[in-house]
Amino acid sequence: MQTIESPGAGTPARQGDIAPVFVSEPSIAETVPPMLVEPCLGLFRKNIELRDARVESEEARSSITIASDSLSEKNREIALWYGDEVPSADDRVISLLFPHYEDATPEESHRDVMRAVSRFDRQSADWITPIPDAQIIRETRRAGIGEDSYIAVRGWYRASDGSVYASRQLYEKRFGSADPDPGDISFLPGYFSLSMEARRLLARQWTLYRKLSKLPLSTVTEMREKIGLKLLAKWTLMHAAAYSQKRLSSIVSHGILSREFLDGKPKSSARYAAEFFRIPETMSIADYIRYLSSPEPIFSNPRIPSPFSIERMETKFLGGQQTARMLFFIDTEHGDIAPLLDMDAYRSPRDEIRELVWYLPHHPESPEAERLAAILCGIPANFIAGVLIARSVVWSEDEWRAIFSLLDPRVIVFDEYGEIVPRDRFL
Repeated sequence: MQTIESPGAGTPARQGDIAPVFVSEPSIAETVPPMLVEPCLGLFRKNIELRDARVESEEARSSITIASDSLSEKNREIALWYGDEVPSADDRVISLLFPHYEDATPEESHRDVMRAVSRFDRQSADWITPIPDAQIIRETRRAGIGEDSYIAVRGWYRASDGSVYASRQLYEKRFGSADPDPGDISFLPGYFSLSMEARRLLARQWTLYRKLSKLPLSTVTEMREKIGLKLLAKWTLMHAAAYSQKRLSSIVSHGILSREFLDGKPKSSARYAAEFFRIPETMSIADYIRYLSSPEPIFSNPRIPSPFSIERMETKFLGGQQTARMLFFIDTEHGDIAPLLDMDAYRSPRDEIRELVWYLPHHPESPEAERLAAILCGIPANFIAGVLIARSVVWSEDEWRAIFSLLDPRVIVFDEYGEIVPRDRFL
């Protein structure tokens, strides 16, 4: 019999030990067989405890298993129309069986399942209880990491009273609202499809990101400027973005952060990572602008003359007359940032990085990759050493006041000619 089932399906579950697939809407959407996602979400939203979901091709049927003991009396009667009640570990379950009739289309079979789901009433969520302390201790010891890290990896939620639930969404079902948990990353698209090793690395990087974002800003680049050195050391990171006060405010508040962490929406490239260019050699801002504006020889070996050249891949991020750009320069010489930089998808040999950060614009072994970086999570705002903004923008009094009200006084602002924009210009 060919069976397509949800990961973890068939694993006995008890109150406080809920099947991991069915703890939130994202986990259901990502891991349940596609034709059963909508029915499972419908039952989940009615506070019905799900245990299993599978499509049995050779048996020509689908099944959704629910916990019998947590059902209201009416919902239990409805469930028994579709399957029998059987013992399972410490409680009982009912498998709702939905045959796939030979002459029925997939759409008709789906409608039959949804018709059954619509018969159930929304019920109390009293069955949702904390995960037992003994289970947390046992699993944390087995994983060999700290308790908080393990909770983050699993996507669990720690309530303000210290109790731990299988997800924040389950806690909200039970109590109506939940305190924000800055360490929770289970909302990220694709999270529940990741291996535990990849989740662990992602949680560790996110914890480090939040820790470093609290450090006081003290840039090495600022010191280089004061003692007359060229501001951009070799392999300094540069991030480009279209200029707007809203975008600048977001970067100042959250850092240069992969978009999934901000809005929970998937990206088409470099998943979970913020993308940067790397400065190829030590140079001034003006030198770098000239470098970006010059064509790139097809042959990089200076002993091989090349009559042909192409536009540099960085050039488009300068923007034209119609698009004002911001270029953010990252203080990569700051010692505290090194662990973040180690998680660069173009350079890290770790298998977990390849699982996390996919669809890179260039292959890690390509010549272009030498001038590219994709940092897992991103870089906190307090490591931004300088910002380049077009003179047409930054020399407008209203924009100037908005920009300098947002940026830390130690961040240097340049125009596209490499000149420092004075903070007292309109004072």
